[in-house]
Amino acid sequence: MFGTILKNLRIDHELTQKEFADILKITKSAVSNYEAGRRKPDYEMLEQIADFFNVDIAYLMGKQKKKHIEIYDNMQTIKSSPCCTYDQLPLSVAAGSPWDYESGDKFDKIEIPDVLLGKYAGKKTIGVAKVNGESMNKDIPNGSWIIIDRAKNELNMLKNRDIVLVRDSAGYTVKRIIISHNEVILKPNSTFDEFRDIVVNETNKHDYRLVGKVVKALIDFDEQ
Repeated sequence: MFGTILKNLRIDHELTQKEFADILKITKSAVSNYEAGRRKPDYEMLEQIADFFNVDIAYLMGKQKKKHIEIYDNMQTIKSSPCCTYDQLPLSVAAGSPWDYESGDKFDKIEIPDVLLGKYAGKKTIGVAKVNGESMNKDIPNGSWIIIDRAKNELNMLKNRDIVLVRDSAGYTVKRIIISHNEVILKPNSTFDEFRDIVVNETNKHDYRLVGKVVKALIDFDEQ
């Protein structure tokens, strides 16, 4: 079960076994063995794989049908959990609008129970936004809530294929990031072919600003 799920996720993200092995810093044969069911990763590797694909470990192990959603048997755990207040970030605003990601003074606020954010709970650099669009629907369906760590706003803080929030002249966009020597590719992951890569290079780099890394996604089932 794990091997099949891993293979489907890898293919869904258009990665070869070698590319995925390089991301995990393991051998291609190890990935092949995982997918064929000949070996199982240890828990630390499972966490790394789950974090990369933005899924729960329970989903990887075939014990959970839905991706991107944390399930709690006792809803009172969520209701009684301490809450923190975070900036609710806009994903689409007019160019030149006086939003200021550094100060946060212009943002609406949203409360989220600590139990939902786990290790990110209470972190002052965290922002929350609701996805409006289909360009990343294989990873984050339209209507999902995303958690952004705005401290991770430099390329050297990111790994290839991290999901990021970027600002350009038209507003904000969520994409996977591919970092090379001469350019950065902002890559959609959608069931729709109309979405294209955005290539950022020396010529246009001043038109884009990295806002932060998307570290978690929560599905809003009302939007599905």
